[in-house]
Amino acid sequence: MRPCVHILLGLIVVGFIAPRASKADEAKNELEGTWNMVSVERDGRAIRPQTNLKMTYTGDKFVLKAGDDVVVAGTVKLDSAKKPKTIDTTYTEGPNKGQTLKGIYEVDGDTAKFCRAGEPDQDRPTEFKTKAGSGGLFSVYKRAKP
Repeated sequence: MRPCVHILLGLIVVGFIAPRASKADEAKNELEGTWNMVSVERDGRAIRPQTNLKMTYTGDKFVLKAGDDVVVAGTVKLDSAKKPKTIDTTYTEGPNKGQTLKGIYEVDGDTAKFCRAGEPDQDRPTEFKTKAGSGGLFSVYKRAKP
């Protein structure tokens, strides 16, 4: 074989065995950055969010701030292969500190929707809405402009 054929075959083999981004990595990448809260619903009713709420995702970590004050923070475990995509949020700061709540999420362009259970022992939501008495939370965010 000619040397260029060896090189071409080597590149093809490397392409097949090179590490690829996992679905979780891809999902983290789609949330990566800062998002401004647009709306929030709890127990089937729209509530007025605090002004200037910003959620920032960095890898598997997140922080929600009102101005410079941390409202909640923690880590997320994402699965973008499921339909709807799933998110498990473990809180390290805020009123749910120490709890892991199950949820779903969707990113469509510059809009992200999240819906989570109200308590750790509750089932994961299956749609983007909440029901009276559930304690569930549904929120919508827009990607912050750089």
